[in-house]
Amino acid sequence: MQGGGETTFPELGITVYPLPGSGILFSNLNAEGLREPLSLHAGNPVTQGEKWVATQWIRQRDYVAP
Repeated sequence: MQGGGETTFPELGITVYPLPGSGILFSNLNAEGLREPLSLHAGNPVTQGEKWVATQWIRQRDYVAP
């Protein structure tokens, strides 16, 4: 049995419940490349079982090292 581990988007009033093999894709920048406030999110504590997380960052432009 699993419990907890939801991802909450407080500015949107949305909670996404974890399901095995599922994922969430969202952009934290708008079309102008500025921070998107609605992307604010938090991972709730796992209360029973496990939750594995993998993050992949997708760039809007080529990365140029300083």
